[in-house]
Amino acid sequence: MNSLQHKLNQLTLTTMSRNLDQFLNEAATQSLGLSAALESLVDRELEARNARSIERRFRLAHLGVRYSIDNFQFNPATLTVPVGTTVTWTNHDKDEHTVTSSTRLFSSAGLDPNETYSFRFDTPGTYAYFCALHPHMTAQIVVQ
Repeated sequence: MNSLQHKLNQLTLTTMSRNLDQFLNEAATQSLGLSAALESLVDRELEARNARSIERRFRLAHLGVRYSIDNFQFNPATLTVPVGTTVTWTNHDKDEHTVTSSTRLFSSAGLDPNETYSFRFDTPGTYAYFCALHPHMTAQIVVQ
């Protein structure tokens, strides 16, 4: 598969149709061949997507992520975050819960209703955790 085909496979038809007018105008006004104009359009779209992805990772890492404990579950059961993200768990149950790493890297005290616990993930990896008071409550954080 050549480079252009690979790039095209990364884009959705919706994205391409949204930019079709721009593509056709560029091809006509710059006397570009259709292939060159299409490659230029694809490159710009991929750069924009990459910038949005970088912005999202920056926001997650600097603003943190809120995590819910509700109905005897960590919600969601798996969360993926960038390195440097602070995750804050809030207990929305009526019962007390903990947030305890399977490796004991982090461990909260018992959290009463509406109390929070935060931990910053600075190293890539998968971090399994559970509630020490209710060991059937399990989840994981994936740090990339």
